[in-house]
Amino acid sequence: MPWNSKKGMQSEQSLGEWFTPSLPAVNNYVDRGTLDKKIFREFAQKGRQVLVYGPTSAGKTSMVLDNLARLNHQYQTNYVRVTMTNSTTTESFIADVANQLNLERDVQVTEPAENGESIKGEFGLRRLLKISGELQDKVSKQVTTEHYSGTDDFSILEDVLFRTNTVLIVDDMENLTDNAQSLRIRLAEIAKNMSDDAVNYSTSYAKLFLSV
Repeated sequence: MPWNSKKGMQSEQSLGEWFTPSLPAVNNYVDRGTLDKKIFREFAQKGRQVLVYGPTSAGKTSMVLDNLARLNHQYQTNYVRVTMTNSTTTESFIADVANQLNLERDVQVTEPAENGESIKGEFGLRRLLKISGELQDKVSKQVTTEHYSGTDDFSILEDVLFRTNTVLIVDDMENLTDNAQSLRIRLAEIAKNMSDDAVNYSTSYAKLFLSV
């Protein structure tokens, strides 16, 4: 990108406002002007999944969080953030997301019946959601509880994200090891499914952010 002296001076001034020799940084995100508008336009596209990549400490997460704050202001979106490590597996990922979304997870159990056959319990995510319509919230104050259950964690996760207008940030994808290959596959699948299924949730801006 060609250097623009005027914009360069503005950026330098902005940096000077946050970084000084005697004080710690109080804000690590500097508005990128036209580029920022383009980024937000992509963020606000329904059904558009986002992959953000760049070197470490380049400000990727700060940029994402800043634009998500704008998304929340305009479209009342929520977000949850999961950070990948070299020990992350599909199971630990689901457990982390379930915890942040207030999901209850039923683990499959096998118990012997009296006749010697096995009885299998339910496996998956079950969510007790407190969802109130605007009219209900202001007038009746009643709370509607919705249950999500099934045998596929990622299908249920997709439905919960859409229904709660929630963005899922998957941070530091580069830390995943070969042991997490199945998780990479499932993340690619849910990203594709959320792009395809967005038309079924007309008021939701839910999406998947993958940061590398």
